[in-house]
Amino acid sequence: MDNITGTREHGNPHAGFAGSGRSTGTRNTLSRLRDCATARLRDQRGSALATVLVLVVLLTVVGAAMVNSALTEISIAYNTGDSAAAQYAAEAGLSRAMYELSQNAGWTGTTGTIGDAQYVVTLTSSGSVRSITSTGTRGGGRRVLKAAVQAVPQSATSTVLVNTTAMIGSATTGLTVRNDFPSSAASAVHSNNKLTAGTAMTVNTTGATVIGELTASGTISGVTCATWAWTCNASASERSIPELDMDSAAASSLRNRAKNTTDPADGKNLYFHGGDATSRCNSGGAWTFSATETQRCWDYYISQRTGTIGQSIPNAVFFVEFNPSEATSYTTSGGGGGIAFRAISPGGGDSYAGLGTGNCVHVPTGVVDGDVMLAATSWTGGTGQTPTTPANYALNNTNSDLTGGLDFNKELGDYITDLSIAVSVAGVQTEDSFGFTKAGVPGAVGVTGDYIFSMYVTTANANIQLSAAVARVNSAGVQQAISGSATEQSAGTTGPKSFTFTAPALGTWSAGDRLRVTYRFRNTAASTQSVTFGTPVAGWGYSNMVTAPWTNGWTLVRRIDNGTTVSLAIYRKVASNESGRVCQKYSGAGYDWKFSPGSGSEYMAGSISAYSGVDTTTPIDAENGQATASSTTHSTPSITTTVANAMVVATFTASFTSGGITNNWTPPTGMTERID
Repeated sequence: MDNITGTREHGNPHAGFAGSGRSTGTRNTLSRLRDCATARLRDQRGSALATVLVLVVLLTVVGAAMVNSALTEISIAYNTGDSAAAQYAAEAGLSRAMYELSQNAGWTGTTGTIGDAQYVVTLTSSGSVRSITSTGTRGGGRRVLKAAVQAVPQSATSTVLVNTTAMIGSATTGLTVRNDFPSSAASAVHSNNKLTAGTAMTVNTTGATVIGELTASGTISGVTCATWAWTCNASASERSIPELDMDSAAASSLRNRAKNTTDPADGKNLYFHGGDATSRCNSGGAWTFSATETQRCWDYYISQRTGTIGQSIPNAVFFVEFNPSEATSYTTSGGGGGIAFRAISPGGGDSYAGLGTGNCVHVPTGVVDGDVMLAATSWTGGTGQTPTTPANYALNNTNSDLTGGLDFNKELGDYITDLSIAVSVAGVQTEDSFGFTKAGVPGAVGVTGDYIFSMYVTTANANIQLSAAVARVNSAGVQQAISGSATEQSAGTTGPKSFTFTAPALGTWSAGDRLRVTYRFRNTAASTQSVTFGTPVAGWGYSNMVTAPWTNGWTLVRRIDNGTTVSLAIYRKVASNESGRVCQKYSGAGYDWKFSPGSGSEYMAGSISAYSGVDTTTPIDAENGQATASSTTHSTPSITTTVANAMVVATFTASFTSGGITNNWTPPTGMTERID
C-alpha cells in the first residue's frame, strides 16, 4: 500500500507563551516600596493567569494532535481498501484470461471492470506458451499478477456419445468425421477414437464421410459392406478398421490373392518368394531363384515389363515375401539370370554422311537409371579418324548455387525444360551473366580441348551485340583462368548464335573446379534495350548449350580397325537421367561423337542398346573382337564366360560399295537381331 506522510510544524508552547505575555514598565522606588504588598498579590494573580494560559495552549496542542492522528488512521484505512480491491481486480483479470484461452488459444487480452476497480490483461506468445500479465487498479491501489500457461488440445474418449441412436449427417449439409484429433481445422465433430452409440447407429453416407471406428450396442446401419473398404459383417455390433490380412490361409489374404492372380503376359502368378515352389520365382526356366534371391526375382520381373506395372492385370496384387535375414540388395557378378534386353535407339539407329563434331546417337526410349548401355559406332575411313565423346550441357532455368552474373546465374547440366530468358541492358553498357556446371563438374577430369557455345535469339534487337567466354572457376566460383572473348555477333536477327573456343588456356583442372560460361550483352544504343533468348521449339534442348572437351561418361570397351576401310568401336555406360542428354544439332535425348580430323566424304552409323539386371560395377565379363576379310560371312572370335547366366551381345559392321545390294545381315542361330 502506498502511504503518503506529511509534516506539520507546531510552535513551542513556552516560546509562544513568552511571546504573548505582559511586559512590565519601569517604576520608581517609592512606588515599589509603597506598593510592595500589593505588588506581591498582583504577581500571584499574574502567575495564576499564566498557568491558565499554559493549560489552554497544551490542551489545544493535544487536541490538534488527536485530530491529526484520526485523519492518518482514516487515510490508512482508505489505502488498505484500494489495495485489496486492486488485488481482487488483478485476480479477476487473470481468471478471465484463463477462461478466454480455454476457448481461443489466440486470445490477446482485454480491459475490464469489476465494481469500481479495473483490470488490464495483456498476453505474449512463445510457441504454445502464453505469458499473462493482469494489472488491477482502484483509487491509489495497484496490484500486478503474472502467470504462464501452455495451450494443449482437448481430448475425449467418445466425442459423440448417445444413449439411443446416433444420427450423423444429412443429404444437404453432410458431416465429416475424421480420426485426426487434435487438428487445427474447424470441424463440427472430432473423433479421437470412435463414434459410440448406446443402442444403434445410423449413418447417412449421402451426406457424411466416416473415417475411423464406429461402435454401437445394436446394428450399425447406413454403412453397408458394399461401401466399406474391407471385409465386414453387416450385422456386426462393432465395425472397426481391421488389420490387413497379409498371409493367413484365407483365400482373401493378400498372399493367396497374389498366388491366384496370373500375369497374362506369361501365365505366371504375382507371388514373389525365392526358393518357394508356389512362387513365380521357382516356376521353371529363367525363373529359378534361391531363397536368398527374392529381390533379384522381383527385379527380373520389373525388367521384363514396360509401362505401368500391373495395368493389364485385373485386380492385381503383387506380394513380395523375403526370407528371414534375406538382403534386399545384391551384386549380379555378370548376370545371375536377371539380365534382360530393355530397348535400342529408335528408328533403326542413326547414320550420317560426313564425320564432324556432332554425330549424334540417340538414347533408347524407356531406359531406366541403373541400366547398362552399350553404344556401337562404326565409320568409314578406319584408322584415319579418331572419335571422342565430348560432354554436352544444356542451359537450364534452374539457378546455380554460384553467383556473380548481373542478369542471371543459371545451371548447365541435363536438359530439364524449355527456356526463355529476357535481358535488359542499360544504355551504352555491357552486362555479363553466367552459366555454371554443377558442383564438382568436371573437377580434375577437365582436359585441354575445344569448346562450342550456342544460344538461340527468340526476340531480336539490332542494338544488342552478343559475345561469350569460357572460364575455369573453383568450388567457390572464384575465377582461376578465362579464355578471350569471342568475336561479337549481332542480336538483330532471331536464330542460333554459335561461338567456338579452340583449346583455350584454362590451366590444370583440380577437384571441385567448375566450368563457367559468360553470356555478354553489349548495348550500342543510348537507351535501355532488351533481347530474349531461349528454346524456339518445344524440346529443342540443344538450342542453348555448351560442348566441353572431356568425356560424357562413355567408357571404350574395344575399337577394331580394318585398315583405313572401316572401324567399329564399342562403349559402355551406366544409365542416369538419359532423357536429359542433348546433342549439338539434333532434338531428342542423345550423345555426340566427334571425329578428328573429320571428313565430308566418310560415313558413320551408330546405335545404343540398354540392358537391365546387369552388374553396374563390372558389366563386361569377357570381350573380344577382330577384323575380317571381304566376304558374305563374318565371324566373331570366341570368348569364355566366367559366370553363369551371362548374356552374349555381338556387333558386326561392314563397308559396302555402292550398288543395288540390300546390305541386310542375317543373325547367327540362337541370337535375336535388335537392329540392322
